[in-house]
Amino acid sequence: MLGLALKCESVFNTVKLESNSYQGLLVAINPEVAEDYRIVEAMKDMITEASQVLFTATHKRAYFGHVTILVPKTWTNGIYNSSHEESYNLADVLVASPNPMYGDNPYTLQYGQCGDPGSYIHFTPNYLTDDTFVNDYGPRGKTFVHEWAHLRWGVFDEAPTEGTDPFYWDNSQQIQATRCPTGLDGINVFYTSDNPVTYRTCQSSRNGLPEEGCVFVPYESQNVNVSLLSHQYIEQCYNLKCFKLMIFLLKVIEFCDDANQTLPTTSNNNAHNTEAPNEQNRLCGMRSVWSVMRSSVDFNGTNFPNDGISDVTPTFTVARARTFEKFVLVLDVSGSMNGDKIISMKKAASLFVTQFLPNGTKVGIVKFEYTATILQNLVVVDNNRDQLANVISNLVANGGTCIGCGILDGITVLGSDGEPAAGGNLIVLTDGEENQSPMVIDIRDEVLNTEVVVNSIFFGVSTANQDLQDLCDDTQGVWFFNDDMDSGALIQTFKQLSNLNDGDVYNEKFQIYGQSFSVPANEIVNGSVYVDSSIGNNTVFTFSYSSYDSPHVLLYSPSGSTFCSMVPPVDCAAYASVDTQFKTITFQVPGTAEHELKH
Repeated sequence: MLGLALKCESVFNTVKLESNSYQGLLVAINPEVAEDYRIVEAMKDMITEASQVLFTATHKRAYFGHVTILVPKTWTNGIYNSSHEESYNLADVLVASPNPMYGDNPYTLQYGQCGDPGSYIHFTPNYLTDDTFVNDYGPRGKTFVHEWAHLRWGVFDEAPTEGTDPFYWDNSQQIQATRCPTGLDGINVFYTSDNPVTYRTCQSSRNGLPEEGCVFVPYESQNVNVSLLSHQYIEQCYNLKCFKLMIFLLKVIEFCDDANQTLPTTSNNNAHNTEAPNEQNRLCGMRSVWSVMRSSVDFNGTNFPNDGISDVTPTFTVARARTFEKFVLVLDVSGSMNGDKIISMKKAASLFVTQFLPNGTKVGIVKFEYTATILQNLVVVDNNRDQLANVISNLVANGGTCIGCGILDGITVLGSDGEPAAGGNLIVLTDGEENQSPMVIDIRDEVLNTEVVVNSIFFGVSTANQDLQDLCDDTQGVWFFNDDMDSGALIQTFKQLSNLNDGDVYNEKFQIYGQSFSVPANEIVNGSVYVDSSIGNNTVFTFSYSSYDSPHVLLYSPSGSTFCSMVPPVDCAAYASVDTQFKTITFQVPGTAEHELKH
């Protein structure tokens, strides 16, 4: 029987627009980026410039207040503050190596629909430190605001992008370039050479539109100042091609809006172009960028234009990522957990401490029923994994359910190493509603003040504890539903929760294969796992079973070596670790696993 593991992530964002000022913006530099403080200074300069651009573009409704820049823990040459709740996976802006799809181009990862916030903005070190990129994208501050609009308000490009048409017939049967607004005048040209720059007049294609490869270039004199989602790069013309065309353009400093709005600079020339076949029209139902922005939590009945603000310069904190992560297991041992539930929980939690957590991580253990009990204060995970598993193996189910007690003791454990609890992770597993005080709702404010992250596993229940679910959302945690019929699904949930998500892919553990199946008595099941050359260090094969007797598992490497779970009538290169209590079979493959190791 297959189980269900459902992961639900919060769309909660720590960035808040309060009194016209964005607070809580987090920028994180990927661990693979070599230490270079120029990146930090360039980021500060870009956001400082962007703050003034944003204040102008939103008609004095928003600017950037406080920003935290998180540098990798491997950066040691500068003077950095200590990080607390900040972590790479929670960052709004990432600085990392080029994405093969985008190269050094700035981009925002957007999965949602119109109005839905994006995941993050991506910049590369090259973009930030090489000023030649300004030639293509214009001032970095305007580029940042362009990407911020994607991230924060869920709007889309108004200029032609891949998959959209650069030209179209309008309702008056006139040829138009895809842009916003239509008041942005220009010429259509076909570049024939970059060095030296030469061009010719575009020819018509079969459908009467300009030929493929034709581009729209704005004229020198303009009567518009929009749109940052269409031509944000227009400040003055840096590009050599523009100089050859003698284009020196009015600054583009605002967003397109509906013609009937009363914003100060909105006119028919600046009005939204509803006919252009661009992403904004396609995904937002012909709505203007400002129409979407006005319906956001930032501007819907709040943060009105403020003429009293004169200084929009952001402040910055530069912090270094923690050298370790902290986890506390907060485990439900109430009476309803008796039987298969507590066996499955102990199996998954034991694998969490024995296999999933990287060395150097700190972990603690708390149990709760009528009250809570601290079983293990924070210790560094190293050669003590079996001792930690023994603590879990001794758990017995009985009593009521005091989730609030467990959370409070978990916070105490997070601070038991003498460091702040802030930024530490609680993993709360429960199978039912709380029936003992303090309730989760009663301790909510106290938990939020500690700045810890609460993650939850709702095990074998059809309805979550809403207060606990909300607490996860409010602390940027995640919550899972797990069907209690499949212990394998619960194991995978703990595996996901063990991922540090610090951007360090070289030290991250990845699951490359997983399957659940039934094996009839006296039958054999064969399978294979492909391990390519990019992975294979410290490879672990884990089999969990539910039968009374342990199955016999054989692994065969491509070179012919055999790994066994018990002594068979064949020569074995190594033997598995068999845990009959938790019903797991674990193979630790020494060194680097050979490709296509089979079972």
